Amino acid sequence: MNLIFLKCRRGQALIESMVTMFTLSVFLMGSLSTLYFCFAKVWLRHFAHESLICLASQKSPSKCQAEFIKNMHSCLPFGRLMVDELYIYPDLVAVRARWSFGLQDNLNHRSHFRIREHQELAIPILSTGLK
Repeated sequence: MNLIFLKCRRGQALIESMVTMFTLSVFLMGSLSTLYFCFAKVWLRHFAHESLICLASQKSPSKCQAEFIKNMHSCLPFGRLMVDELYIYPDLVAVRARWSFGLQDNLNHRSHFRIREHQELAIPILSTGLK
């Protein structure tokens, strides 16, 4: 009688291992995605601050923007970076950028994860030479 019972349960281990592998892979992908987005947020904030320093040091905005984009793409190969604004006022420099990572299906419906960053840096008037 035990032999018949064991024959009926032979495929149960396979099914349980498939469910376990699926659960572990979903958890692993979620964890890696969260880690990548945290990494992206830190680097976006860091390079936005560096571009503010670049602007404050009297370099051209186009050069600072190109350097910002190059640095971001070297650290984050996946995703799309948009630099919305890099501007200079007499006593302030600012940058507004966003990074998105998403999937696009056949119905033109986009699912994005977005990170937005806006930073400003006050410049002392004496250091810029403006009066």
